[in-house]
Amino acid sequence: MKNYPWLKKQYKNIVMKYINKKLHPIILIHAYPGMGVSQLIYKVSQWLLCLKKNKLHSCNQCTSCIFIKKRNHPDLYQKNIYKIKKKISIDDIRQIIINIQKTSQQGGVKIVYIKKIQNITIEANNALLKTLEEPPKNTLFFYLPIIWKKFIIH
Repeated sequence: MKNYPWLKKQYKNIVMKYINKKLHPIILIHAYPGMGVSQLIYKVSQWLLCLKKNKLHSCNQCTSCIFIKKRNHPDLYQKNIYKIKKKISIDDIRQIIINIQKTSQQGGVKIVYIKKIQNITIEANNALLKTLEEPPKNTLFFYLPIIWKKFIIH
């Protein structure tokens, strides 16, 4: 978070809500590109999945932290859409749903992170909504719709 000091308060807020068992399992974060919100979700995910948490920070040394650093943690399900017109399909969502119905691989929480959630198809949205009505235990969902700033030149 050192590159995004303005997000430290949000990081602490999310972590404290989780500690106090007041964090809603579905978290929607609105942001402009470049604001560092993906880094915020990454750091929160690392803390949530860390096996040896140090109060508000992850240990950076346990197996989970190493998996997070290598971007292949088995309990972190990400769907990042890089192309503007690419859609999140029902097959993408079905695969995530199948995975989160299972027990977590590391024995902790499971995290679903979908960037550009506005690119989801109607069918995928309906499938996802059914899961969100009764989310699996110990599963958190982070949704990040990208807000593109439009410039008007006169």
